[in-house]
Amino acid sequence: MTEFRTNDLPFWIALHRVYRLGSARFGLLQEAFPSMEAAWNASAAELRAAGLDPATIEAIGKTRSATTPEAEIEQLAEAGVHRAILPVPPAGEEQVIAVLDRYASFIEEYDG
Repeated sequence: MTEFRTNDLPFWIALHRVYRLGSARFGLLQEAFPSMEAAWNASAAELRAAGLDPATIEAIGKTRSATTPEAEIEQLAEAGVHRAILPVPPAGEEQVIAVLDRYASFIEEYDG
């Protein structure tokens, strides 16, 4: 399962832009890849092996063509967003992540 790494934050944010990725499919990515960076850069065959359907794989490809993880972080900064709350699907936990110093500087876990 993917452990959260602060340098993975841009990839988490970018993958949240993918129309068909919800908590169940994020869970598949977490189980299949060592990081969200690896999931972002995965080939169609690797995504298929992770259990994703063709429409989701196509949606990931379209999102990768339209943006970069770094651009997503920059857009958040420009919009004045300083925190992101990202679910960690398999356990249903949440991590509150301090976003900007360009790539998150620390993680706070909270017991919601």
